[in-house]
Amino acid sequence: MTGLLRPILRGSCFILAAILLAPVTAAAAEVDFDYDAATLTRFPLPFPSGTVATTFTSWTGTAFPYGMGTFRVGTTGEYSLAVSGIAGGVGIFVIEGPFAPDAAADPVTPLENVLAGTQAPATIPSIVLEAGVDYTWLVVVSSGSGSGTVTIEGGCVEVGDITCTPVPTMTPWSLLVLFLCLPFAARAALRRQAEPGLP
Repeated sequence: MTGLLRPILRGSCFILAAILLAPVTAAAAEVDFDYDAATLTRFPLPFPSGTVATTFTSWTGTAFPYGMGTFRVGTTGEYSLAVSGIAGGVGIFVIEGPFAPDAAADPVTPLENVLAGTQAPATIPSIVLEAGVDYTWLVVVSSGSGSGTVTIEGGCVEVGDITCTPVPTMTPWSLLVLFLCLPFAARAALRRQAEPGLP
């Protein structure tokens, strides 16, 4: 009976670990967008290069081409946003709630809703976002028309028609179970080595 229970317990241990591996905690969303030289908006200041601003005091007096979109995250935590595919001057902002673009006057969006912004590179490496809150990414370009891509990474991201693209990751529970299983596996391996006829 003991000989029968041993492989059952051993197998159950690894099955449980596989089940605990199922929760997902990481994903990425890539969003393609277009911008047009005739469609402009003013954007928040300051607009630093190489660092990320988190407090904004005014709007630019000149309007620039832009692209924008809304997104949500599935879990509260740290995320990153980056712009690619655009040559020349480009920057990115993250805004809580909607953004109302305006080329002729200051946008009505409250400046306190602007959470982060930067340029050169147009990358926000770390920003804490809350699950269930609507956010807007705003990309501003120095001139011209074209297209680019915004990549949002961190947890589960919902953008447009994209819901979540889960990537399996090791959870603390699965690591704990695997750690507890190691003695069983090591003991079984040693027994098989000492007595080749054992299961």
